[in-house]
Amino acid sequence: MNRSGKPAQNVPWRSLQKQLGCDYSNPRHFKAAAKDAIRKVQVVFPGFRVDEYQDNQGGGLIVKKGTTSVAVRKETTSLLTDR
Repeated sequence: MNRSGKPAQNVPWRSLQKQLGCDYSNPRHFKAAAKDAIRKVQVVFPGFRVDEYQDNQGGGLIVKKGTTSVAVRKETTSLLTDR
């Protein structure tokens, strides 16, 4: 999820492959595997919003602000009490 405070964050495929896909010698194979993994993540985390962009550097992903899968608690209760 994008937590940068920006509405979207660009992540080039090259950078992503350097960080996560060292086992892939062919960038196309990494890209296909990464897209498959993203689809699986989106099944269990529908708030993960990502698109793909193309440029002369090989393109990448645009990670957008999404929603959390855990509801925000409005009230909190302290479990620690004074004795």
